[in-house]
Amino acid sequence: AGPLIGYTLAVADKNEIFVHFSEPVYKPGVLVIDDTDFVIPGYTVTAPITRITTSGNGTKEVLLNLTAPIAATDLITPINLTVAVTVEDQVSQILAVNTHRVSDVGLGLVGNGVMEPLWARDKTVRDTARGGIGLIKRFDGSGWLRDQDITLQAHIHNDILTDPDTRLHYDVNIATYLKLNELWLPDFTTSDYNGLVPYPNTQARFSEDTNISTQLRNFDIPADDSEIKNGALVEFFFEIIGPPGLYCGRVTNTGASDWYRYVRPWSFYIRDVRRQRGDVSILNNVINPTQGETVKLHYVLPSSGMVTIHVFDLKGDIVNVLYRGRKDAGDYTTTWDGKNRGGRNVARGVYFIKVVGPGINEIRKVLVVK
Repeated sequence: AGPLIGYTLAVADKNEIFVHFSEPVYKPGVLVIDDTDFVIPGYTVTAPITRITTSGNGTKEVLLNLTAPIAATDLITPINLTVAVTVEDQVSQILAVNTHRVSDVGLGLVGNGVMEPLWARDKTVRDTARGGIGLIKRFDGSGWLRDQDITLQAHIHNDILTDPDTRLHYDVNIATYLKLNELWLPDFTTSDYNGLVPYPNTQARFSEDTNISTQLRNFDIPADDSEIKNGALVEFFFEIIGPPGLYCGRVTNTGASDWYRYVRPWSFYIRDVRRQRGDVSILNNVINPTQGETVKLHYVLPSSGMVTIHVFDLKGDIVNVLYRGRKDAGDYTTTWDGKNRGGRNVARGVYFIKVVGPGINEIRKVLVVK
C-alpha cells in the first residue's frame, strides 16, 4: 500500500496548506515530490514547496504555497486536495492517489464570522451600565467565569452556512496522552485524522445548539458537572454537523512560519470568588484609570431592599455614585473605572467604596495610580 495523506491544515485567508503523510513519500529516481504532484480545484500550488519533515529524499510533511488565499467556504464545503504521484518502496513502484479535504480543522473562521465564540456568562447579575465579573469575550485562556451554569453564545455567518446544526464540545483537564502540541480533538474516526492527535477524546462532553436566530446559537455548560470547579481550564471546539462535518478551533500564532503547530481549542478558566467580610468582595483594589483598569466589586444580598454604592475620597467627599436603587436578593457585581461623576479620571491616591444594603454596610479601600 502506498502512503496516504494523514491530515491537512489550512487557515482561511492564508495561502498555505500543511500536509502530513502517513509515511515518507519517495518518487522514482530518488526525486523529491514537488508542486506538480498536487491538485487543488480553483487554486494553483506554486514552486517551491517547503519540505518540513524528511527522510533522505522522502517527504513526510510539506507546506504548500498557493497563488491565492484559501476561502472560508472552501474549508467548510469543502474542496479537496489530491496528491497523485508514483512512489517507490524497496520492491516496486506504486501509484499513490489520495484525495483529502484541504483542512481537517476549521481555522481562521473567526475573522470571517463563520463559527466564532462571542461571549460566555455565568449567573452573576452584572450592573447593566458598568458591567462586572460574570461575562467574558476572550477565549484564549485569559478569561474566567464562576462555578455556575454557563451560557456560551456563538455566531454563524448565514452567507456561508445555511442554518446548519452545530455543537459545542468541551472538556477539562485533558489527559496528556490525548494531546499532540497541546491539541486534542473530540471523538472522530481515526482514519480521518491520522497523526493529528494520538487518540480521540471520547470523554469530551457536548452541548447542542439552541437557536436565538439563524446567526446566533447558545450552548449550555452545566454547573453540576463535577469537573467544572475552581481552577479548571475549560477547553472547547465547535462542530459544524455534516456531512462532511468539521471541528472548528483556532491558531494561536498565525504569523509563525510553523503556524500548523499552534492549532488549539478555545479556552477559559473557572474561578471562585473568595468572599470577604460582609459578603462584599473587591477583586482588584489597585488601578490605573489611564490604562483602562477597573475595580471589580462583588456583593451578595440576603434579602431585597435599597442599595447604595458610593465612592469617597480621603476627605469624605462623594466622588461617584455607582448605584442607588432597589435590588432583589441575589449575587451582584459592578465596577468603578476610576472616574468621577463628571466622567474625568480622578487624581492618584486612596479612595473608598462604601456598599450599604440589606444586611450590608461595608467599606473597601482602593488605590489609584498613574
